[in-house]
Amino acid sequence: MIHTLPVYLLSNMRRDRLAADMFTVVANCILMQWTTQSIALFASSIFRGFPQASMFANAISLFLTMSAGFSLTHVPVWLRWLRWLSPTFYSFRVVATTQFKDRTFSCEGVTGVQLTQCDGNNVLRGLDFTLGTPLIVWFAAEIGMIVVLYTLAGLIMHFYKPGGVKHAPGRGVDSRGKESMLTGDMDIVRARIDVEVRNVSFKWSRSGLPFGLASPVEKQILSGITSVFPAGQVSAIMGPSGAGKSTLLQLLAHRKLNAGPGAHFSMTGEILFNGKAASDDVQNSVAFVEQEDEYHLSALTVRETLRYAAILRLPPKMSRKRKISRAEEVLIMLGLKDCANVYVGGPLMKGISGGEKRRLSLAVQMINDPSVLVVDEPTSGLDSFIANNVMQCLKDIARSGRTVIVTVHQPRSDIFHSFDNLLILAKGGHAVFSGRRERAVAFMESQGYPLPSIWFNPADHLLDLVSVDQRPGKMGDSRQRVEGLVEFWDAHREKQDMANEREKSELVSQPLVPESRFTPMYIAFPVVWERMFRNLWRQKEAFWGRLIQGPFTGVLLLAFYERLTFGPTAGQDRIGLNLQSTSAIPFVGLISGIAVFPQDRQLFMHEYRTSAAYSTTTFILAYSLMEIPFQFLASLLYTVFMNIAVGMQTSPRIYFEYAVTIWALHSLGESIAVIFASFFDAMGIAVSLVSTALSMIVQMSGILSLAVPFVLQVIAWGTPLKAAQRMQFINECQGLQFHCSASDITNGICTAQNGEQLLQLYGFIDRNTAKLAGIAVATAICWRVLGWLALTARMARG
Repeated sequence: MIHTLPVYLLSNMRRDRLAADMFTVVANCILMQWTTQSIALFASSIFRGFPQASMFANAISLFLTMSAGFSLTHVPVWLRWLRWLSPTFYSFRVVATTQFKDRTFSCEGVTGVQLTQCDGNNVLRGLDFTLGTPLIVWFAAEIGMIVVLYTLAGLIMHFYKPGGVKHAPGRGVDSRGKESMLTGDMDIVRARIDVEVRNVSFKWSRSGLPFGLASPVEKQILSGITSVFPAGQVSAIMGPSGAGKSTLLQLLAHRKLNAGPGAHFSMTGEILFNGKAASDDVQNSVAFVEQEDEYHLSALTVRETLRYAAILRLPPKMSRKRKISRAEEVLIMLGLKDCANVYVGGPLMKGISGGEKRRLSLAVQMINDPSVLVVDEPTSGLDSFIANNVMQCLKDIARSGRTVIVTVHQPRSDIFHSFDNLLILAKGGHAVFSGRRERAVAFMESQGYPLPSIWFNPADHLLDLVSVDQRPGKMGDSRQRVEGLVEFWDAHREKQDMANEREKSELVSQPLVPESRFTPMYIAFPVVWERMFRNLWRQKEAFWGRLIQGPFTGVLLLAFYERLTFGPTAGQDRIGLNLQSTSAIPFVGLISGIAVFPQDRQLFMHEYRTSAAYSTTTFILAYSLMEIPFQFLASLLYTVFMNIAVGMQTSPRIYFEYAVTIWALHSLGESIAVIFASFFDAMGIAVSLVSTALSMIVQMSGILSLAVPFVLQVIAWGTPLKAAQRMQFINECQGLQFHCSASDITNGICTAQNGEQLLQLYGFIDRNTAKLAGIAVATAICWRVLGWLALTARMARG
C-alpha cells in the first residue's frame, strides 16, 4: 500500500474514478505481493539451496510474466495454456482494464498509425483483451493461485525431506608429510608478553538531536578494570551477559568497534604489553579468534585452509615451501591430522565437526606464531568432550610461552579448573575479582558467600553471586550483594599479588618484535583468486548455476518468442523482447553474486582484521577476474539464443555488441549485489534492497515508459541498462518492415509499420551503436568501482 498509493498519484494514473480505481489497484498489488511470496516459498520447498531455489523461482517468474501478454502479445500455442496458471496474467488484466477501458487520451501532434493508440479500448484489443470480462473474475483467480501455491509448498515441505546437507567427500592422500619441517629456520621471533589492563573504563555515547528530538545517551560498558594476564598461562574473563566481556576482549585484541550512526566510544586507562603501550606493529603479535567459525570456505579441506592462511599470513621473505611446512606443523600441533583432507563444510555441506572447526580457527591464528591469543567463547556450542579437547589445546598453546585470554559465560567445573587466572565482571563492567583462579572461591567465602557444597560447580557459584536476580522480591537483595562485592574489591584490590605475578613473568619476557601485517598484492592476489575459484569449482551446483543461469534465461525467452515474425504485432513483440532480454540479466547477475560473494566477503573481512590483511583492491580485483570468464561465456551463449535463434537482425558486429552489453548488464547485477552485501550481513535484507534498486533502474531506462522525467532520464545513463537497450533496439529496428493491413491499423493491433517508426516513437536520434556499447561497458566498470568503494567504506567503519 505504501508503494502503490504514491505511484498511482505521482504517475498520474486514471483520476475520473479515483477512489474506486485506486482501491482496485491497491488490492491487486497486495494480492501480487502475496503471490510473489507464495512462489518463493514454493521454489524453496523444492530446492533447499539458495542457488537452485533462486534459479527455479527466476524461471517460474519469467514463465508467468511472459505468459501474461504484456511484453509478448501472442504467446505460442503450445505455451498459451500457461497464462491460466499465471497470477501476473490476472493482475495485468485488472490494472490494464482499470486504466484503459472506455478511456480516450489527448494525443496532440500524433498522426498516422500511432493515433489509433489514443483510444483505450484499442490498446486493450491490441493486447488481446476480452473487454466484457468483469474484474471480480481476475481477482478470484489471483486468490485461487495464492491458495494453491501455499498449499503445494506446505505439502512438499511436509512430505519431501531431502536431508538438509550433503556429506563432504574426503580427499585422497597427497604429499602430506613429504615436506621437511623447517621450524628451526622460521623467520618468526615470538616474544613472551604479559598483558596488563590498568584502570580501563569504556563508554558509549550518542549525541542528542536539535530541537529536543532526541536526548543524549550514555552507557558505561567497562568501569575501572585492572588486571594482569601473564604469559604462559590461560586467563579467563567471566561474567553475566552485559558485563562487557566481549568488549574487553576486543580492546585487548585492538579490534575496531563500530559505535553506530551519531555515536562514539571513549576510553580511559591503559592496556600495556610488557609494561608499554602497544604500537601498531606490536599489536600484530595479538591474534583474535572469533566466536563464530563460519568464515571458513566450505569446499576447501582443512589442509588447504591452513596452507592458504600460511601463504597470506607469513612474512613475504619466507619461501612458499617453508610456509607450507609451517601449515603442516600447526595442523599436527592442533590435532587436525586425521581430518586434514576433509572439506571444512558449511550449511549445505557436511564437513568436519564443531570441535574440529574450532581447532581449525585456532590453527589459522597460530600460523604466524602470535605471542598473545585472544579467544571469544572457545567452548560455546560444543559438547563436553569436544570442549575439553579445545581447552586442552589452549593449555598446550599457553605452555609454549604464549599469553592466552578467553571469555567464558558459564563453564562446567572441569573447564573452570583448566584456567590459571580469572577476571570476574559484574553488570556494567565492574571488576569483582582478579587473580589466581584457585583464590576466587576463597575470596567469596571471606565475604560470607561460601561454596554451597564441594560438589557444586564453582563457576556457577561465582556467576550467581555477581548476577542480579530479576525475579520479584529477589532483585533488591541481589543488587545489594553485587554492589557490595564491587565496592569491597575496589577497596581491597590485591595489588601486591598482581605486582608479584608481573614481576615473575618479566624475568623471562623478551623484547617485542615488530612485524608487518599487510600482505602485498603480488602475493595475495594469485592466492585469493585461486582459493575463490577452487572453492566455487567444488560446489558444483553453484558453479554450473553461475555458468548456465544466463543461457537458461535465454532458452526460456526463446521458448516464448520462437522466431520473430513481421506481422501487425511484430513491433510490440520486439519492444517486449528488448525489455525482457535486457531487464532479466541484471537479476541473473544479482542471483549469481548473492550466491557466492557473501561467503568470500566474510572470509575477507576476517582476514582483513588479522595478520593476513590484504587490501580491498586485491579482494575486489580477484573476485572480479574470477567471475568475468563465467559472465562473458554466459553472455556469448545467451546471445546465441536471443540474437540469432530468436530471429533478430544479426551480423558479426551486431552479435559482438549484443554480447558485450549483456556482459555489462550481468556485471551491473553483481556489482549492485556487492554494494549491498558489503553493508548488510543479512542476505534477506540485501536481496530485498537490490531487487528494489534493479526494478527502479528498469523503470528509468525509457523502454517501459516514454514519459520518464528528464532528471530520471539523466540518472538512467549512469547504468548500462539504458545504453544496452537503446543499442540493441537500434540494431534490430534499422531497415525493418512490418506487414499491416488497413484493418490492423484501424483496430490498433498494428503499433508500427516499420522499424523507423519505432525509433522515432522512442526519439532515438543518435544511432552510433559502438558508442552506446562503450557507454554500457564504461558504466559497468564504474559500478564495480562503486562496489570497491562500498567495501572499503565498510572496512573503514569496522
